[in-house]
Amino acid sequence: HVRVKSEREKMAAALKSAGLNFVSQEGMGHLEVQLPEGGSADLIWRLAKQHGLQIRHLAPATVSLEQAFEKALTDKGGGEA
Repeated sequence: HVRVKSEREKMAAALKSAGLNFVSQEGMGHLEVQLPEGGSADLIWRLAKQHGLQIRHLAPATVSLEQAFEKALTDKGGGEA
């Protein structure tokens, strides 16, 4: 998850121009970015610097126990959760 000091739309545009997929979490105030295979958070830091943005928070997304359980059921064709 990425949270910038301000100008979230500008960060979203920078991510999009770099070809990164992301989801805007409106209620949470952050962007959830999917890095390419083998990519690291350094890419996000560089983009922010290039566009004059300050990152307030950068952390890997975590999956809750409930989300992991639901995914396991779905992956195994276990029906509805």
